[in-house]
Amino acid sequence: MRTLYRLDRMGRLLCVNDIGERAAPRLFIGTGGDGSRVVRVGAGVGEREWRALLRCAADPQAVRATLEAKAPVEREHRGPAFVLPGGKRPAPRAVPVTDPAVLHPELAPWGPELTLRGPCFGVIEEGMVVSICCCARTTREAAEAGVETATAFRGRGLAAEAVSAWAAAVAASGRVAFYSTSHHNQASQAVAKKLGAIEFGEDWSLV
Repeated sequence: MRTLYRLDRMGRLLCVNDIGERAAPRLFIGTGGDGSRVVRVGAGVGEREWRALLRCAADPQAVRATLEAKAPVEREHRGPAFVLPGGKRPAPRAVPVTDPAVLHPELAPWGPELTLRGPCFGVIEEGMVVSICCCARTTREAAEAGVETATAFRGRGLAAEAVSAWAAAVAASGRVAFYSTSHHNQASQAVAKKLGAIEFGEDWSLV
């Protein structure tokens, strides 16, 4: 939980645990494979709404209705969460990335943040890093993968190589490597499957 968000002393969501500290969602529900459920609300959610959301957390329609009674749901993310195996040998084509100048133009937005998101690993083709994996969110205990591949190079397994090398480096640092995606992102789910990632639950957040 603390890998994803920063919490106040009451366990409410203050902001996303990422560079820029984006606003936290109004509601986060994490569901484990065994049916267990973690429910957290944003720090701005009132007590009455908070209690109502806790009561209906198992009913998606009721959750949405409760939130929309206060304000429309503007964005949501829902999808599987995985633990990546860290003991696999890194893909031989994936190399550490520290120099923004080697990034493909589509990946240039990662450049200013490379040192803050390390370890970063990428696959080089045509003299450029065309697929990259860095820490999207990180703590001393765990890190979540952030991965992107330039459009023209997708569908060739490059993302899996970058993520594999990143996960090995995270594991070597003594942390757990997480990977999450959305239910409709089949390509991203294919990366997790290729790497033998273990699905442990579902993340659902609503803003």
